[in-house]
Amino acid sequence: NKGSVSQSIIVSREWLDPKGKRLSSARLPVTLKAGKAFNGAVKQVLSKISPLGAHKMVIKILDTKGKVLSEQTMTFEVQK
Repeated sequence: NKGSVSQSIIVSREWLDPKGKRLSSARLPVTLKAGKAFNGAVKQVLSKISPLGAHKMVIKILDTKGKVLSEQTMTFEVQK
């Protein structure tokens, strides 16, 4: 938050399988104090039945109205 007042945001996480199907998602409301940043680790428990292949984790930062402020996509491989 580069502003001089606190800002409310939503951190959204989606786990997508190799075909783009959403396997899991979560939303976390966060209030950033003036001049502060959000730091967080992406954690996901993989099921034994998770499809093999290249999966994606999509992280979005949204304002309280749902407008996307930032988005990052990470790819990871599920193997036997």
